[in-house]
Amino acid sequence: MRCMNNWVKSVLIQEYSQKQSRVLDLACGKGGDMNKWAKHNFQLYMGVDIAKGSLEDAAARVQQNGDLSRSDIHLVHGDLGEVSLLQDTLLCWTTRRDWHRGVPVDRPHSFDVVSMQFAFHYMFCDEPRATRFFETLHQSLRPGGMFIATTIDPNRIVQKLMATVGGTEVVDGNVVGPAPIELQDAKGRTLCTIRMDPSTRDRLLHPSRDDQGFGLRYMFTLNDGDDEEAVNLPEYLIPSLMLRRLLDLHGFDLVLQENFQTFIGHNKDAHRHLLMKMNVLNFQGTISDVEWDIAGLYQVLAVKKRAT
Repeated sequence: MRCMNNWVKSVLIQEYSQKQSRVLDLACGKGGDMNKWAKHNFQLYMGVDIAKGSLEDAAARVQQNGDLSRSDIHLVHGDLGEVSLLQDTLLCWTTRRDWHRGVPVDRPHSFDVVSMQFAFHYMFCDEPRATRFFETLHQSLRPGGMFIATTIDPNRIVQKLMATVGGTEVVDGNVVGPAPIELQDAKGRTLCTIRMDPSTRDRLLHPSRDDQGFGLRYMFTLNDGDDEEAVNLPEYLIPSLMLRRLLDLHGFDLVLQENFQTFIGHNKDAHRHLLMKMNVLNFQGTISDVEWDIAGLYQVLAVKKRAT
């Protein structure tokens, strides 16, 4: 799955960014995407994350890489649902200066592209958090700039949820609740589990016109090939109608919204060399059924800031 996810991100970067871009990478983690951007010869890379330890690892990665260490790279510790990159004093690191406190972005509308990979859904626990995020996004991007993201596909999740209706989860012979969404491999091992909060399940199964769509919480558990939990976190659905409304409200146009499976189908021929180079396919030149099913849980987004 990691190889497939990295391929999708690489294709997004190639398709929706230009050489010598000023890049803002939100929820950058340990800086795993810096090399993808470096291949596009960025002018400036700024990575922001809520986890200080991950940023320290990212700084170490830069220092150990000759090419990256000579680049203009900034790392910022902050929660994008709570702080402003243009107004708040935050903990920062750059290739020219060690950890220090300062206002990370010195002028508004200065980034050509903003990226947020597999983390956009954390911005939607409530309306104030989402509003703060979109305000920061609008302040950061230049007119005509692009926001690219990968996140959960709410429509596919609802389809999977509907298939579980009437089922129950049984533990030690006892019914403990409604059946979760589970995806299993050919050996019957559960690789992905999605458990809806009771209120989320009720809102999805009995939708109301008055529901604004915030706070649709679920627990997402994804295991890697060694039965270790790669992800086990609460996340939030982003209903498509709510997303379009928020984008329009904050001055953005939706350029692309595609399920991973559709996106892969549209781009696999043009970027087949990357499929092979990044080891996305198995020895048979295919993707396993369960990996394909898990890929279908996600979507790609490309959003453009309006020129006026």
